[in-house]
Amino acid sequence: MKYQVADNIRKIRTLRNYTQQFMAQELGISQKSYSNIENNIHTLSMERFLKIASILGVSPAELLHFSGRDIVGNTHKTSPGRDNTASELLLMAEREKKLLETLIHTQQELLKTQEILIETLQRNLKS
Repeated sequence: MKYQVADNIRKIRTLRNYTQQFMAQELGISQKSYSNIENNIHTLSMERFLKIASILGVSPAELLHFSGRDIVGNTHKTSPGRDNTASELLLMAEREKKLLETLIHTQQELLKTQEILIETLQRNLKS
């Protein structure tokens, strides 16, 4: 899953014609550090993940499950000259809900892993 996120960040950044240097400046980090994010060398914090989604103009759920559709335009708006029907809007809301549930589940798994790591470190410090 985390490899997919790094790939999605790279794909969307490229489609937006943003450079790594631009992204790094927006995040307040070096270009090398940003490159490490896209190459999945650094673990992405939730705060940084949300900031990247914001810079790229996509929702966190879209960043998790990028499909490539509608990314050249703004993915949060309807296409010019097109009105979304209530059923289309409902479908989009359901999809967004599922993606956000996946994000929550992923974060819960990350927390479990971190709790195990903390317990292990605490045991090692006591011995």
